[in-house]
Amino acid sequence: MLSQSEIAPIQWIAIIVIAVLILITLAMVLIEHRLAMAITMFIYSTAIAICLVLLLVYDRPFGAGGFVIRPTVLQAVGARLSD
Repeated sequence: MLSQSEIAPIQWIAIIVIAVLILITLAMVLIEHRLAMAITMFIYSTAIAICLVLLLVYDRPFGAGGFVIRPTVLQAVGARLSD
């Protein structure tokens, strides 16, 4: 059941919209402090990118796509448990 679950498109849209809104808010708050704004936005953008990549990897772990995790180890453990 877990291998068939996926993140719905509306959830992806919500995640991206929230991330963009937070970036805009950070820029508005720190507009007069250019260096602080640049550093903060770089750190936050990097964190967003890491989170999105992790979500993409674990969205469909056994599905076809760019990142695939084969269930061979899980099948081997299941076979040993059934013996």
